[in-house]
Parts: sequence; C-alpha cells; structure tokens
Amino acid sequence: MLLLFAAALWGLGNVAQKTVLSHLDALSAVGLRCLIGGLLVLPFVLTERRLPAGPGYLSSLARVAFCLPSPSCFSSSAISAPRSQMRASW
Repeated sequence: MLLLFAAALWGLGNVAQKTVLSHLDALSAVGLRCLIGGLLVLPFVLTERRLPAGPGYLSSLARVAFCLPSPSCFSSSAISAPRSQMRASW
C-alpha cells in the first residue's frame, strides 16, 4: 500500500510541476520546491538534534564530507566506464 502511495505521489508530482511552471519561471519553481522540501524535513532535523551523537558520528560525517563533492562516489558507472564514454552517454 505504501508503494502505491509513493507511485501516486511520483505521478502527481509531474502534474504539479507542469501546473507550477505555467505560472512561475523555472528558477522560482526550483526555489519553491527546495523550500517545501526543507520545511518537510525540518521536524526530522529538530528531532535528531535532541538525540546524543554516538562514537562513530565524526568518522561518518568525515566520510560524507569527503564523498559529497565528487559525484563518482555515488555512481557505479563512473568507476567502470572511462570518462570519454560517460560524456557520450549524457
């Protein structure tokens, strides 16, 4: 049931984007999406702030900070394919 709900949200998101883009320019629409996403995540951030950090917190944070600037950390095709093939597939 949860998967069906997620699929419905995904499908309705495209309809909502087309509706918003008919009234706003692209940059304003992206800003609105980021604002809505930030407001939805805010209660989880405030809840997590009250929890004590474990001993592996700093090492995990360092790994995320190291991998975040390079998209190759998250893409398996970036490891196996040469750079010239990656550009051609875009």
